[in-house]
Amino acid sequence: MPEIAIGVRELLAVKFGPRNLSRTMTHPAVMQQGIQGHKDATKNRPPEYQREVPVESGWVEGAWHLRVRGRIDGLMDTGEYILVEEIKTTRAEDPLNLLPEHNQFYLAQLILYAYFVACDNPDRDVQARLTWWHLDTEQEIQIDLDQEQIASGEDLFRQLATEYIRREKLRRERLEQRNNSLGSMEFPFSSYRPGQEELVSTTALALEYGQDLMAEAATGIGKTVALLLPAIAWLAGAPADAKVFFLTAKTSGREIVLETLKHWPDIELVTVCLEAKERWCTYPDGDCDNCPLGQDFYAKVAKLIPKLMAAKLLTPDLIYQFAGIEGICPFELGLEAATQADLVIADYNYAFDPMVQLQRFFGWNKIPAVLLVDEAHNLVTRGREMFSADLGKKQILDLHRELKLFNPSLSARFKELNSIFIQWNKELKAQGTRQLLLDKLPRGLPAKLNRLAEEIALSGYDSPVLKEFIRRLVRFNRIVQRLGQEHAIYLERQGGDTVLNLFCINPGPLLQKQRQKCTAVFFSATLSPGPYYRELLGCREEYLDLSLPSPFPRENRLFVHIPGVKTTYAARASYYPAIAMYIARIIQEQPGNYIAYFPSYAYLQEVASLLQYELPGDYQLHLQQSGMDIEERQDLLQRLTGPGANIGLAVMGGLFGEGVDMPGEMLIGTIIVGPGLPMVSPQQELIRRYFDEQDYSGFLYSYLIPGMLRVVQSAGRVYRTPDDKGVVVLLDDRFRQEGYRQLIPQYWQDEGLFTGNWLQRIREFWEENTGDI
Repeated sequence: MPEIAIGVRELLAVKFGPRNLSRTMTHPAVMQQGIQGHKDATKNRPPEYQREVPVESGWVEGAWHLRVRGRIDGLMDTGEYILVEEIKTTRAEDPLNLLPEHNQFYLAQLILYAYFVACDNPDRDVQARLTWWHLDTEQEIQIDLDQEQIASGEDLFRQLATEYIRREKLRRERLEQRNNSLGSMEFPFSSYRPGQEELVSTTALALEYGQDLMAEAATGIGKTVALLLPAIAWLAGAPADAKVFFLTAKTSGREIVLETLKHWPDIELVTVCLEAKERWCTYPDGDCDNCPLGQDFYAKVAKLIPKLMAAKLLTPDLIYQFAGIEGICPFELGLEAATQADLVIADYNYAFDPMVQLQRFFGWNKIPAVLLVDEAHNLVTRGREMFSADLGKKQILDLHRELKLFNPSLSARFKELNSIFIQWNKELKAQGTRQLLLDKLPRGLPAKLNRLAEEIALSGYDSPVLKEFIRRLVRFNRIVQRLGQEHAIYLERQGGDTVLNLFCINPGPLLQKQRQKCTAVFFSATLSPGPYYRELLGCREEYLDLSLPSPFPRENRLFVHIPGVKTTYAARASYYPAIAMYIARIIQEQPGNYIAYFPSYAYLQEVASLLQYELPGDYQLHLQQSGMDIEERQDLLQRLTGPGANIGLAVMGGLFGEGVDMPGEMLIGTIIVGPGLPMVSPQQELIRRYFDEQDYSGFLYSYLIPGMLRVVQSAGRVYRTPDDKGVVVLLDDRFRQEGYRQLIPQYWQDEGLFTGNWLQRIREFWEENTGDI
């Protein structure tokens, strides 16, 4: 007999769920007032009055047994009758005029509790009362149910239980159909590429034993299909509520997954691809609670869910179209669909960021899940951002002044906080520095910030400046709760502001804690050196490791280093003419599309001003500009990879350095100018110092590995398919130094990176491959 155990609220949601969409978060201080209100409302009850009384009842339908549990606010046996009481707190002038769904839910809850008590006491008279306790006046309004209402409990329970079981049957039938279809799921191509089968089997092994996997697999192996196959197959033997999450940093990764899934048209898999809220939102400056797309949201969603499930592959465009049919929020529709899905494609944030993590999956209602983390090397930087926070003096002072007339008490809180920053400014001035490292937050500051958040929540005051500050404060307070040795706390003068920073140096332990028990598969073409990524990605101690070389023909690629060039900050200006000349000489050997990657926009512009006079006649020069929007980037990419001969100058680590596919003739060469080390900055120095103290090489972890990662990713733009032919040229003598060479893929060096005459090797390569690209 299938047995299901649920709470009363979950059962009531079948019929008495919310009507409109609401994203207002109840502050803990408000919740605490509600708890205190319950105590105040019952403090004068008789001694025989029982508080928080557990209750349970069951419903049997055929082979199904539904157990429902709840907790009654108050229960009192007067001898004459048993009183069941539910207590609700409010600040509304007349709670009876609240939204109908609120009172309907509360009355239905009370009727069910009364029915449960009556079932346990069949020979007793049961009465029921809904009590509203006003938090400001400390007065109560009591609503006594009549006998007809109490007697309706059995019919209400039958309706709700029958409908819940019906839905559960449908859900389990779909899962059975899905699992049966997964049994025939096979690799969708006639043969495996080199390394692909090993990736499939190793991933399956990791999921079987619930172990993390670090998979470094060169571009072209076909990582996406090799990971999806075992991950989707894992669902067949997993708990019913299990899901697979494919997490990406860029839109391009999402598109590859969607295309890959089309190779399995016959499996009964529901996939939802989530879009960033800001890209979907029609009213970005509005209030979600008052948005027209949130009206009657849940009733409209109920109509759409069957259609969404039937569609199976829910792309952002398709979700947007369905949302338009009923006039509801596409972002929230996507989230609702995700609760029903088997595979969810989303940004890293939705699994890891404490501010936007999907609590319906990873919070109190955590589910069994597998996380496939695409281009996992990007999660290091993103993880630092997720677990960092700051507060600025200027915003605090502005709010102190703004609130003087409207809320003097709240204004005083901001004034108190501003005084702490004033003292810090004095210390910065006395030390003659723009940065001040703190061992810890001042004693009492976290408590003050929590009280400030409480008073803002209770004040009811609203303004654009305050809204922005609240977002900043909530993040800050959440990061304070996670502060540990992985963070640095420092003050910094930024323009005309003084900013208190909580900077996450090592996100690994926090990323691991945030995903809780979920198994993670971290994969990328660049996960070396292994200890660095295991530490900073939060890989568990027991894990599997796999490294696969490039499957592409060696004769299709050429790696060349040009000696005699220095790109260090002190020396680079002397080499601008030489670099421009080398670029022109390289691209002259074989007309086509090339990209030259630089450490910064300033460096790029300097070389561009000289290169325009060196270019071979047929070439068009294209420059990446700082701050380009999506349309401008797409336009540049189309021009850069279009027909003819084009040379683009771009910044390493930027949008053109990874996450874009330029196969075939779209790109036949990259010239990489320098190792791409991050600029020396207070944050990079904090990283260096932290890892020096942890007995690692601070320079290696803070500068060298991030820089060489950019080099490898930039080079990877050339070789995207087995048929791609092209050259990768490195410019900077540091590439020959031992520390740098250790981070260059070994097969580059084995294939002659540092040998022979560079120009002769390029010429011979194109002579052998001309006409075949």
